[in-house]
Amino acid sequence: MAENQNSGPPNGFANWQQKYQDAMRESDPPKLAAKVADAESAIFLRLQTLSGDPDHDDEKRALHAAIESLRCLKTEKLNFPDWQI
Repeated sequence: MAENQNSGPPNGFANWQQKYQDAMRESDPPKLAAKVADAESAIFLRLQTLSGDPDHDDEKRALHAAIESLRCLKTEKLNFPDWQI
């Protein structure tokens, strides 16, 4: 049985989640900045894929939690300003 590689959680979820985990584990600031950018891109692409989809609520919550974690990581480790509203 073949799965749709463009919409279901197994493939898209694994892609952004791996990049997010790579960023969270990185300690070298120059590498961290690049990994955070990669993770953010993967997260936003996944959010676009899921927009308008009434399913995948758990993944959508995980995506938003990951964005918040990356924002904290950027302010704490990369000295980004805290733009929280």
